[in-house]
Amino acid sequence: MEDNNAPATKADIQDLRQEFRQLIERVETNLLTEFHKWAQPYEIRARGTSRAVADFDERLGLVEERLSRLERERRQ
Repeated sequence: MEDNNAPATKADIQDLRQEFRQLIERVETNLLTEFHKWAQPYEIRARGTSRAVADFDERLGLVEERLSRLERERRQ
């Protein structure tokens, strides 16, 4: 039976440190996993938005070219 009033030994302290390290690693892993799960849909949405903006930018460029061509033809 353990004596709860006995002073802690160096081995006790080392064991406790090891337990804390393992607990911290589990907490870090859980936090990173949950953050990744939370961020993934936003990342997908951001990529979709970037594609839409790129498509819009391309279409806007085509419209600007056509408008410039029509303005040049009109001046002639």
